[in-house]
Amino acid sequence: MEINKSSVSESRVRGNKRPRSPSKDEGRPVKRERRNSQGKIRPSPSTAKTQKGSFKVPSGHSEAAAGSAPGDTWQLRSQLQCEINQQLARRQLQSEAAVLDSTGQSTTKPTSSNSKERLEDIYDKGALIGSGVYGNVYAGIRKKDGLPVAIKEVRKDDGEEVDIPALGGKIPKEVALLMQLSIPPTCPYVIQLIEWFDGPESHFIVMERPEPCLDLNRYSIDCGGYVSEELAQLVLLQLLLAVFHCEERGVRHGDISAQNLLIETDSLLVKLIDFGCGSFHEGSSDLGAALHQPLDFDAMYTVLRISAMLFHLVCGMLPVRSRETGSLQFPRAVSEEFKNFMNWCISRDRTKRPTLEQIAAHPWLQKGWKS
Repeated sequence: MEINKSSVSESRVRGNKRPRSPSKDEGRPVKRERRNSQGKIRPSPSTAKTQKGSFKVPSGHSEAAAGSAPGDTWQLRSQLQCEINQQLARRQLQSEAAVLDSTGQSTTKPTSSNSKERLEDIYDKGALIGSGVYGNVYAGIRKKDGLPVAIKEVRKDDGEEVDIPALGGKIPKEVALLMQLSIPPTCPYVIQLIEWFDGPESHFIVMERPEPCLDLNRYSIDCGGYVSEELAQLVLLQLLLAVFHCEERGVRHGDISAQNLLIETDSLLVKLIDFGCGSFHEGSSDLGAALHQPLDFDAMYTVLRISAMLFHLVCGMLPVRSRETGSLQFPRAVSEEFKNFMNWCISRDRTKRPTLEQIAAHPWLQKGWKS
């Protein structure tokens, strides 16, 4: 089942109008706060007021500032490009990659549910951030140190379970996926599991909660319906690193979309969230198993989802083709490199579409921007 998620309507798109680049201290505050969550959700109207520990927009956030990457992001972009190049080299040698340490578990990650204490003994559960088919998500605070967390409640009747012998039997599928992704070395572009609780009627999944942040769909709406190519580059680089990490761990996300990406509005760091639709690659659900085997993913579907999302971010609408030429139509001024990139990714001939590795090496992602 899917949730009806908000999308950018054409009425919100501002044609070819480009957001102006603000100075360091300049910005028009957003009139109302938007919050996000770690599940299949829609923003909850009940969270309109500022509450301790909830997702929020920083006071300096403005459409202009959000729509274009600030000049000091060069270091972030260089770091991401370096990580991408390392990943590409690593994936070329995938057949010779070392097997993950079968005993390696992070000392900060659980191997089973927290059965000794109750959720309410450790965390203060705050406002409802959002809700959906796969559960309700609440803002939370860890009592001992004030750490912001997201608490996802999934009813046992609704949540799927998987059998993990290494953990003593059946556990919630989403918990198992997050555990797999949390085996060191972890990925900063994938949401991290803190712990989980097995209640009488529901499972409670406690995850990190970046502050301040928005989901990428809401972020682009607040920018006027689209973002700059430079900012889209930063998003795509981080998303590719997240997807590469998932593949190496034998995990399919299953629902890559702007709603399932959190962007920290002050740092522009991105995290892939919501593994409610995720699944294991066959034979990889045993934690600590050999995970560098070739993966039988529906790669073309993943590429198409990523490409359509990227087009929507930059152009403010879903891809549309010209009836006369059959080529993609671009409703606002974009670079020739981006046009070439999108026409390749969303080619009518599926056999001509790029792989994730080819996307990561495309000239558009290598393109620099003047600050």
